[in-house]
Amino acid sequence: FRSKKAPAPSRPFSVAQIEVTSRCNMNCTFCALRSLGPAWINGDLDIQLFRNYIAPHLDLFELVYLQGWGEPLLHPDFWEMASLAKAKGCRTGFTTNGAYLDEQATEQIFETGINLLSVSFAGARSETHTGMRTRSDWDRLLANISHLSEQKRRLGLDSPWLEIHFLMTLNNLEELPDLVRLAANLGANEVVATNLTYTPTR
Repeated sequence: FRSKKAPAPSRPFSVAQIEVTSRCNMNCTFCALRSLGPAWINGDLDIQLFRNYIAPHLDLFELVYLQGWGEPLLHPDFWEMASLAKAKGCRTGFTTNGAYLDEQATEQIFETGINLLSVSFAGARSETHTGMRTRSDWDRLLANISHLSEQKRRLGLDSPWLEIHFLMTLNNLEELPDLVRLAANLGANEVVATNLTYTPTR
């Protein structure tokens, strides 16, 4: 999925990461939303701002990644923003906690032509994952990913590239081999394991 070639002259920048919302349905133990508490500002990127001031310039970028601290699929105009990026010839992607990857969202992913989908995991077992990503429904998460992978296979599509993103900590590191196997069973293309490098406090 990732190109090692230099950006084309007409697209001088590789990636634009755009936070579309700071709202989230989870309450993860490591998240800024939890550590900052009442000081956290919940809000969505205004769709008019995106249409008028961001979208016209997206042809400067190879990849537009619609993700930040919040859950992108909570934004009521998420698919329009993704479509506007695609209309500019950009590859598009986003990271999600997977809670809203239902059948309707899966159809939208294929219809919009999302190129990269990253789903966040904190363990290879339910108790580990939900212990860190509180409010996550493990069984629904696995079912949502399995459904998307099956539909992708049935339609004969290469996109989206499905990435399982694993946040490594001392509590879950031993589950990494099991997570790789789980990801393969779910039809994922890749596992990306990263360290927790930034935890904001007041």
